[in-house]
Amino acid sequence: MDTRESTTPDEKREHVLDQRLPERKTPVPPHLEPEARRAPRGWHRLPLIAVALVGVILVVVVAAAFLRGP
Repeated sequence: MDTRESTTPDEKREHVLDQRLPERKTPVPPHLEPEARRAPRGWHRLPLIAVALVGVILVVVVAAAFLRGP
């Protein structure tokens, strides 16, 4: 015996449309989304570290050239 409920095409369509609706009815501003509030994972520090490293190397090279003399 078949115990499944029979659904009409209209009921199926209504169910699909209900599933497509977003969970929240009110839109959330982008800056309040969890992805936007998450702290960066460290990649934002890479350019700063690279510039500092190049600066230190440049200072060492100039200092070595200055101390070595003509």
